[in-house]
Amino acid sequence: MDFSTSLSEGAVAFERNHSAFSHSLSRLAKLWSTTIGIPGFSFGRSSIMEYLGAWAAEEEERRGSRDILQGFRRFLTMIKQSHNLNIVWTRYYRRTDIPADILHQRPLLLDPTNPYNNMLQGALGDNLRQMSAYATETLSRLGKSERNEGFSLKMLFEPQPTWGVMFKSPKVKTPQNILVSTKKLEIGKRLLRRRSRSDLDQEE
Repeated sequence: MDFSTSLSEGAVAFERNHSAFSHSLSRLAKLWSTTIGIPGFSFGRSSIMEYLGAWAAEEEERRGSRDILQGFRRFLTMIKQSHNLNIVWTRYYRRTDIPADILHQRPLLLDPTNPYNNMLQGALGDNLRQMSAYATETLSRLGKSERNEGFSLKMLFEPQPTWGVMFKSPKVKTPQNILVSTKKLEIGKRLLRRRSRSDLDQEE
């Protein structure tokens, strides 16, 4: 078995070992990401969002909660404070296997199956930092929705920046990253409404 095959199988096993709650939160994280227009941020984006969602879910579960709304808020806060991220899983390697120079990098999202791959190194980390303001805005929208200030869950997933801003950008020819279907918005609303463990377990 070659190294790349081993890594691929490890990634599949990593995903399989997570709970239904974790899968739901990762899907919600990736859905939110599709509403955010960051020119040039495509390679690795889906995996980064999935792993950040999984980490937020684990943090929530460690506190004895499977509240999808709280988990989503935790994920957004991680994006908002992405410059400080320090995420390391040690299921498939020991902490001592991680090179010291990588372990001290910030932001750090270490590939759960490869201790030599910081998934936020270089431009990827810069792209994630650009999402910080959009995460802050989504947190504000979420707060308004919870306070019944006339802000619906559909509005929570409205594209950022707006289409008008994207069209004015000389770097963007078409707003591909912010085209979100009604079906996806409905999925997001459903996920946010599933706040009990029993609801999540029924997805299996």
